[in-house]
Amino acid sequence: MKSKLLIAPLLLALAGAGCRSATSPAVQPAPAQPGAPVPSNPAPEPQATTTLSNDDVLAIKQYTDQGLGFTLTYPAEWNLDTSSGDIKFTNLGPDGDDFITIKRVMDVSATDTDSKFGDTKVRFDEKTSQWMVTRPDENEEEVEAPSQPDLLTDTGLPAFSGTGRWATYIVALGHAKFLIVNVSGSGWTDGLQSFVKTISLTHAPASPADINKNIMDLLDSEKAPED
Repeated sequence: MKSKLLIAPLLLALAGAGCRSATSPAVQPAPAQPGAPVPSNPAPEPQATTTLSNDDVLAIKQYTDQGLGFTLTYPAEWNLDTSSGDIKFTNLGPDGDDFITIKRVMDVSATDTDSKFGDTKVRFDEKTSQWMVTRPDENEEEVEAPSQPDLLTDTGLPAFSGTGRWATYIVALGHAKFLIVNVSGSGWTDGLQSFVKTISLTHAPASPADINKNIMDLLDSEKAPED
């Protein structure tokens, strides 16, 4: 079982220690065009945020994607790999053998595809000004209907649950920019919601207090039952 560092409140850390997080300046994302391909340039390296407070160390990192203009926060013990073009985190879950994969979508809709459980498609209908979600019904027929988000991030980004194995969220960064976030592995899914809540537009970041709470909840969910 991995040891977890205690997460210190960010706001108090910044005030008490006088340190600043090493984050990049906010970047206003360029408007995405429907059907535009995802940028092929390698994603920027994650930016470590290390803030001292009394005798505690804030053990988190932040990843900023300049192409789609979003930022997310994750525990420092997780490993990040963007070599495949997707964003992949490993060394997570109770035994460290789960992984999270994030796919970027720049289109007017995003689809979570699963051959066994059926597809989930999310799009924004400009005529009715509401989100439309297509999911299989009890007869395994795909039905589109207006839907409220299953989850809101701390900055109000809507997230819709998919029908794939384990757990998936489709996070809308805009009407033509999405993230498909899936966790797989041993079956640990409890921390995915807390992780998704940290996702924000880079120019409108989540508050340190909200990030701190979500990371604490995530780390708690990684503890094995016997702990």
